[in-house]
Amino acid sequence: MIAAICQTSSTRSFPLSWTLPWSFRVDIDYKDIPENYRLFLLAISLRSAKMRLLNVETRQLEEFFHLRDPPSYAILSHTWGDAEVIFQDMKNGTSEKHPGYSKIDYACLQAVKDGYHYVWIDTCCIDKSSSAELSEAINSMFRWYAQSRICYAFLPDVDNLDDEFLDFVKDAHFEHDELDSFYSSQFFKSRWFTRGWTLQELLAPRKINFYGSSWKYLGNKGSLERCISIITGIPKNALQPPSNRFKPYLSMFSVADRMSWASSRETTRIEDIAYCLLGIFNVNMPLLYGEGANAFIRLQEEIIKVSADHSIFLWDRRFSAGVFLAPHPHHFSSTRRILLYNGIYDFSASPYAISNIGLSMTLPVWSPAPGVLACALACIFEDDARGLIAVTLIEGGRERETLRVRQKKNSKTRSGCSAPRIGISSAPTGRLNMCSRVSTGIGK
Repeated sequence: MIAAICQTSSTRSFPLSWTLPWSFRVDIDYKDIPENYRLFLLAISLRSAKMRLLNVETRQLEEFFHLRDPPSYAILSHTWGDAEVIFQDMKNGTSEKHPGYSKIDYACLQAVKDGYHYVWIDTCCIDKSSSAELSEAINSMFRWYAQSRICYAFLPDVDNLDDEFLDFVKDAHFEHDELDSFYSSQFFKSRWFTRGWTLQELLAPRKINFYGSSWKYLGNKGSLERCISIITGIPKNALQPPSNRFKPYLSMFSVADRMSWASSRETTRIEDIAYCLLGIFNVNMPLLYGEGANAFIRLQEEIIKVSADHSIFLWDRRFSAGVFLAPHPHHFSSTRRILLYNGIYDFSASPYAISNIGLSMTLPVWSPAPGVLACALACIFEDDARGLIAVTLIEGGRERETLRVRQKKNSKTRSGCSAPRIGISSAPTGRLNMCSRVSTGIGK
């Protein structure tokens, strides 16, 4: 082992340790490190990420590094229950004594049948006593599910799929009574569709086989695609990852649309509703358990750093007025089918960012009434692509409901032509304040 001391800007030191030549370990709590060092350490650790896989024959954990070309493995998706087998149980040889071992046994036996030597299971393949390893694993998890050859989704609260359900699956033209039968089915009510972590486990793998209680085969993601889309509100094309497992295909969907997929899901810990979405938005950030709802704010800030998607501001403010970032994904429950605008107005020429005084951005504007300003965003509704979506402001900086801004057919669009724009900034509290100069003219 080689030990080192890193000095922070506040003259506070902390020990780091790493093993040469291939592994890098950080044996400290991320909360004790300044933000800039956290991101630096996270970037280094992800470049040499370690992954443990369970050998399905020996039932022993094996470690792999630099997983650009990992061994073929299956992966388990499930919801946590009581008495799960954890990493320490596997190391101590006491795993088989726990009720949760049955799902591990099922997954291993299925992997053997499918011709795979390894399986990855979150309960026992991550040492959660190490905050650094847990952070590294969660930041890598979407990629691990995407790299898997097959995912086994275990739904223990589903006994089987009855004939009415199967008829619904096959029938593209269903009656309302058939839909009622579907809504009352065990599959529709399964806890697996309500948890935050299983969202990325549904989206990332190209191939998923679903199993019910006693590991009874229910179907695969392809055959159940229509049902899954109805249950989750996720469009079918988002359930079909490309053959290139590393292509960030979800970026074709707006931030608001992706947030809506998580709007009705829950996690045991408040912070996890943000951490479980990292891969879906292709961002990384350190884990800080104890920060509470601020984790979701940090997630949105990371998204803004790498994305010009205005839809992140289109959330329901009825119960959280005066802030520009949503407190929780459930505020995006009504933002499905919001598309990114790609038309005559060039929004890319005016980047936006979060600074020490809040949000700063430049947008086209429209004044629908005296003292009211509508700021057009680069977003449209899927069912009405004729007009942009706008956030309206009234004098005093208070935000009002979302309106649409209509484009004039004869408006000037060439690059270099002047368009009425206004700078918008936000106070630390998140209130949007208008600049002293107000321009109008778009969408009259």
